[in-house]
Amino acid sequence: MAILKSRPRVRARVPNEIRPGDEFRVTVVLDCARAVEVGSVDVRLEGTERWSIGGGNNTVSRQNNFLTLGARLSEKRELPKGRTELSVYIPLPQDAPPTYRGSAARIEYTLEVHVAVPWWIDRRASFDVFVAPTEIPSPEPGPMIYSSNPGGPRGTEAHAEVSVASSWTRSGDIVSGALALSNVAHHRYSEVKVGLRGLETLYDGDHVRTEREYLRYQIRLGAEQAQEGEMIPFRFRLPDEAMSDLPWTARPNGQRGLASLAWQLEVIVGIRWGSDLTLRMPFRVLPASKRPGDAPSRLAPPTVGSDRLREIWEAAGGQHGLRYEAQTLFGQLGGTTLAIRRDLMGRDGIFLLAELTYPELYLALDVRPATKVQMMVGGGVRIGNPGWDRDHYVTARDEAQAAEVLRSIVPATTNATLRSMDDRRLTIAVRDTGATRARMETFVAAATDLARVFEARRVAIPPPTAMKDALGAWRELATRIAGPLETARLRIEGAVGTMRAEVRVAFDEEGQPLSTWLSVIPPSPLDASHELRVTGGDGSAEQVERRFDGEVLELVKIVCNGAHELAIERGRVTVGLPTLLGLPPDAAAATAARALPTIRWGTPGAPLALTAPLAEQRLSRLAQLVNTLRGSAGPYR
Repeated sequence: MAILKSRPRVRARVPNEIRPGDEFRVTVVLDCARAVEVGSVDVRLEGTERWSIGGGNNTVSRQNNFLTLGARLSEKRELPKGRTELSVYIPLPQDAPPTYRGSAARIEYTLEVHVAVPWWIDRRASFDVFVAPTEIPSPEPGPMIYSSNPGGPRGTEAHAEVSVASSWTRSGDIVSGALALSNVAHHRYSEVKVGLRGLETLYDGDHVRTEREYLRYQIRLGAEQAQEGEMIPFRFRLPDEAMSDLPWTARPNGQRGLASLAWQLEVIVGIRWGSDLTLRMPFRVLPASKRPGDAPSRLAPPTVGSDRLREIWEAAGGQHGLRYEAQTLFGQLGGTTLAIRRDLMGRDGIFLLAELTYPELYLALDVRPATKVQMMVGGGVRIGNPGWDRDHYVTARDEAQAAEVLRSIVPATTNATLRSMDDRRLTIAVRDTGATRARMETFVAAATDLARVFEARRVAIPPPTAMKDALGAWRELATRIAGPLETARLRIEGAVGTMRAEVRVAFDEEGQPLSTWLSVIPPSPLDASHELRVTGGDGSAEQVERRFDGEVLELVKIVCNGAHELAIERGRVTVGLPTLLGLPPDAAAATAARALPTIRWGTPGAPLALTAPLAEQRLSRLAQLVNTLRGSAGPYR
């Protein structure tokens, strides 16, 4: 008869693959050297999550016992000599996390078996249970393109662009992609490391305590012979044991998890005698699956480098007759030049810009996004569109004239931001990298339409408000001297005989029309001895008579009678008239900012209206004066 009691030897069997939501069978095997009386046999599954960082007195740790599931396999009984098997089914909750062994965090499942032996030492045994991640169906294929600078290479800075055939893979499966390097003439690229980097995040309650690297899977590619924008393919396999994503979710006991794991596609471009260029992009690692078709699609990675961008931009621009050059699309619509390019706007990111450049508008126009102060106090030119008027601040020489111009242009900028506009340049922007065909085509179409609308308005800008009634007279004079009429500032550059002639309106400091200026340009410079400037007022007529005589004096009297200024220069003879072409004298006086003293001979009479025939006649006399001066050597007295 045995003096000491015997305890059974304990083993446990569980399925090789247990996933959250499974009800799995646990079989406890008891081996007895001889018959043993036991009080009970219990089994308990415990799930524990914990992390620990630091060391010694500075160690910080957290733990969450998120799961306890128990069952009694046997009440009091006698176990016979030999093997006894006891089984139970344990339901694992659907929200149970998988087993995880990270750099600082652990998620573990332990199966505890307790055999109570009356009047003796109980038998206890612990077994690790591996819980695999929940199965996840394959997402739609998601090829992606990444860049160290989405706006393209900046200056001579190092630049890399990376594409992957799919933005996800499974443990034990393939990652395939390609990369391209730019500015190779300015940098000694040595090698490229491509791989996946796991980032473990530790949580303390609802707050992130710290982040740390979990693991890297990496391959190396030579880059010393890389050509500018050349597409370099890569491909590597993730190990079977690679941990899939671990999301930060609530555990079965309702508490938030203590750790999460996310993966990044990491590309490190080595640069000799310079800092490495590192790109990190989000990348999903899903649990391994044995089902057919559950692996990433074997797609070719998207084209990267200069070829890809050029292909997209050339296709978008070609539809509208634009040419591609140096990452910019160019086009010409009449006198308006259109340029489409990308621009990095600091923290705001990459924008597509469409810039119109054109001949001077002569509106003294300045359009900018309104500041917060300007939004509150208002002011500036208004076009009658409340939203647009609120967001923009506009100044111009003639507010009504500028508003009429803007009202025809603003509708063509609806889907973009008007960054600025002045008399020489208009720029719109939309936040986009220009790397996708559909959005690029949309922007190019909108920019081309804006250029077309603007050019139509540019050649038909209305006259200044105070001069609208004079437009007919100006058009008549433009026909008489065979010159184009610039309606925005009322200026004609034509010809009188064989000489160039110019007629224009002068404006005062407040933008009001003040006087009409008539000029004739000699075919060759006049002698310097003829130079003279006479302004109206007392003594002006006497000043002219002291200087000239004969035919020259008579011509000078004709061309500057009633004028407020006469200027004889080597390259131009000009008179300024206080009346406005096409308007009656009283209207001119009401419009003028100040009264202008004039040069007169004889008894002053009421000023005559300046009509197109009278303006042409005075230009002819100016031309005669120029011819006479060219035949004279001077001085006269």
